[in-house]
Amino acid sequence: MTHADADKFLALVAPERRDRCRAALDKLLSAAEGSPLYNVDYKDAKETLGRAFEEMWSARVRAPWLHGKGFGHPQSSLDSHLNVYQLHNTPGQLKKLNRLKPATKVGYHKEHRFDEVDPAMVAACRECLEAAAPLAELVKELKGKVVKGRKPNNSQPDPEALAKEAAKRTCPCCFRAMALTNAGRVVKHGWRESGGRRAGSYGNVWHVGECFGVGYEPYEVSCQGTKDYYAALLKVEAKMVEALAKLEARPAKLHGSYQKGWGRNAETVKFTLEDDGGDPENLTWRDKPGHDNPAGSYAYNLKGRLDQAKAELKMLRADLATLAKAVADWKPRAA
Repeated sequence: MTHADADKFLALVAPERRDRCRAALDKLLSAAEGSPLYNVDYKDAKETLGRAFEEMWSARVRAPWLHGKGFGHPQSSLDSHLNVYQLHNTPGQLKKLNRLKPATKVGYHKEHRFDEVDPAMVAACRECLEAAAPLAELVKELKGKVVKGRKPNNSQPDPEALAKEAAKRTCPCCFRAMALTNAGRVVKHGWRESGGRRAGSYGNVWHVGECFGVGYEPYEVSCQGTKDYYAALLKVEAKMVEALAKLEARPAKLHGSYQKGWGRNAETVKFTLEDDGGDPENLTWRDKPGHDNPAGSYAYNLKGRLDQAKAELKMLRADLATLAKAVADWKPRAA
C-alpha cells in the first residue's frame, strides 16, 4: 500500500473518522517501512480502519442501493454474491467483482442478470473495494511483523502526579499509602461491601465504612492510631469469643432466613429451628436444604454458623498479631 492508496481510502472515510484513520494508517505505513509495530497499536489500527470501512460500505453501497430492498431484487442479489462485511474480505470480493461479466447471472435468482443491476451501484462497489483492498493486504502482511511483548512506556510522567504520590504516607491502621490533610492527618478512606456479600461485625472483605485510621497521624510520625485500633479490636474479639461460646453451647433455638424464588418474585422467609439433637460434625444429605426442608436442619445451620464464627475470629486474631508487631517495631521516621 502506498501513501497515494492511503489518501484514496481516506477520501471515502466519514469526515469525523479521518483524523483517527490517518493516524492508524501512518502507524501501518511506518511499520511497512521498518518501524516496530507493537500488538496494541496493530489491533487498534485494524479495528479503527475496519470500522471506518464498514461505515463506508454501508453509507455508499448498502444504504442507497440495498436498504429496504427485498432479497429477490437484483441489487440485493449482487450484495449476497459479494458478501462484503469486513475489511479483510475486500481483496477476494474485488476479484469476484472483476470476474463478473454483463451476461453473468448473480446471486441465487437465475432470472437476475448483472446487466439488470444499476451501473452506478457497480461503480460504488468498485470504488469502495479498490480503496480498501490494498489496506486489507497491508494489514494481512504486517500481522507476521508484529512485535511480541509489552509496548515500552516512553511517555514522561506527570510531575504533579509524582509529587502527590511522593507526599503519601502510611495509614496506621490499614497500612496503605494515603494522602494527608493540610494538618498532616490521614484523609478519609475505607472499605466498601463487595459483590453480594453481607456486611459482618468484622472481616476484611465485609467491613464497610471509614477506615479506623482516618484523622490520625501517619504511621511514619506516630503509632497511636495503631494502638487505638488494636485496643478497639480487642473489644471486638471479646464479643466474638462470647458469641462463639454461645454457639458451641448449642442454643435452644436458631433464627434465620432464606430467599424463596428469584428476581421480582423473590421473597425473604424467616425461620426458627429448635435443637433436635443432631450432630453438626456428622451431617447427612437429609440435613442439607431441600425441597421439603428449605432451611436445612438445626445441625446444618449450627455447623455453618460455627465455621463462619471461627473463620472470622481467626482473621481478627491474625490482624491483631499484625498490629501488635507494628506497635512493637515502630520507630519515628521523617514525615
